[in-house]
Amino acid sequence: EVLNATPATDRIVAGIKADAITASLDACSDYLETDCVMDRLDISYEEAEKRTSGAMEFHDSIVAFAQQLREGAK
Repeated sequence: EVLNATPATDRIVAGIKADAITASLDACSDYLETDCVMDRLDISYEEAEKRTSGAMEFHDSIVAFAQQLREGAK
């Protein structure tokens, strides 16, 4: 099958997907800054820090996934 024999195209598509993922993360960077979360939600610094900690873990996992896409692992 022709579509299965297009590794170059697959790599290009994977790169585009990875770029879209990282661009989306960049657009949401305010969720990774404790002061921004605290101000936006009107919560304590400690509560905002907990939220940003979780958001950062999510961010790092998605960045790793995007890297796997670029490398062709997915």
